[in-house]
Amino acid sequence: MANKGTGVVKSGKSVNLAQEALQVTFVLKGNLKRAQLMYLFIARQLADVRDRSLYAALKHKDMEDYAHQRLDLGRSSLYNYLHIYDWVSQCHPEWLGKNVKGHIPDLSDIGDLMWIENALRGKDLEPSKRTALEGLKKTALAGTLRQKELRAYREAEKPAQDQLTGILIALRGLHKKAEKVTGLPPEVLAHLEAAINLVSNEKVLKVANLRMVTPRSAA
Repeated sequence: MANKGTGVVKSGKSVNLAQEALQVTFVLKGNLKRAQLMYLFIARQLADVRDRSLYAALKHKDMEDYAHQRLDLGRSSLYNYLHIYDWVSQCHPEWLGKNVKGHIPDLSDIGDLMWIENALRGKDLEPSKRTALEGLKKTALAGTLRQKELRAYREAEKPAQDQLTGILIALRGLHKKAEKVTGLPPEVLAHLEAAINLVSNEKVLKVANLRMVTPRSAA
């Protein structure tokens, strides 16, 4: 145990804080799981009102009017509940059963997983792409998918024409900024302009279904 005045935290106090942190974390984990299940329960009830047209029995013209007047629920929130319920009931019905086990991802930010699973339903998906998507799905279900991982995959899968367009936009933006820099060597702008011209020419050739060929040196 440290002496008074040394500024070192006593080991007993550290242990107590660690135990408290573990207890709070355990309770939080349980509450988050319950919140996800409650979200799905509410979504299922809203879907039941929609599917059975129960809103009409209360003289509402549609679900939006019912949700607004009876539940104080906005249009965006309503359709988010319904959209997620329809997806879960089709792709993950196990989350709708009793005594649900395992991890349920954050349902308020589930768009990435939806996109991945929709892509996996492609009939002509190449084996390498399927493997990559299955890996992304696994991390998304575990709640550890990073935006940059999915963004990198989607960028790589863009048609060459779309990729060239993105590069061209970036180069033009960089050129515009460079023009405002005082004292910038003129050759920098010249190189940027040359790059813009090259990418522009490549775009034209790809639209025409041609490819740029570097001429061989004469023998």
